[in-house]
Amino acid sequence: MRFLEVIGAQTENPIYMGLATLAAAIASVNGEDIRFPSSKVQLEALVERFDDGLLDEVAAHYTEAFPSKSAEEIADLAKNS
Repeated sequence: MRFLEVIGAQTENPIYMGLATLAAAIASVNGEDIRFPSSKVQLEALVERFDDGLLDEVAAHYTEAFPSKSAEEIADLAKNS
């Protein structure tokens, strides 16, 4: 919930949400702890600080940990609930 408060009106922007989610998920880099952002300015600073390579790595881990389902699989799950 706090994450959505930090993002504010940008929740409707999928690109912003994607980058923000990836950046906020990073807990440490090279042994340096990264604090969870408590403001939009801090969040945007994290996105700027992390290069695309690091954000791509985080995205790959998300994809591996949370594989997406096809529309058909989602429809089947909805029917069975």
